[in-house]
Amino acid sequence: MAESLALVLHTAEVATSITREGSIEAVVRHVRAFDPDLVLVSATSGDAIDTVRTLTRIGVKVVVVTDGTDRIRVAGCIEAGATGAVATSDPVDT
Repeated sequence: MAESLALVLHTAEVATSITREGSIEAVVRHVRAFDPDLVLVSATSGDAIDTVRTLTRIGVKVVVVTDGTDRIRVAGCIEAGATGAVATSDPVDT
């Protein structure tokens, strides 16, 4: 999913970077090095809520990507500071 989205964004001339780091600390290091305008976080990640909370505390805008199966976790991400959520079933333009 991440590679497909990155390809679409690259076609629109949007710089992207993907990380699958195992810890929140490693993700924060990657985000700080890349300095993005927006970070997409998978809601299916076990530590999604903590990741969102940590990233928003350092001033990063976060949107959660969800497959729509865990609405409670998505709500937790929104409460943790995510700007919004997009479903993998949404059209790419969304």
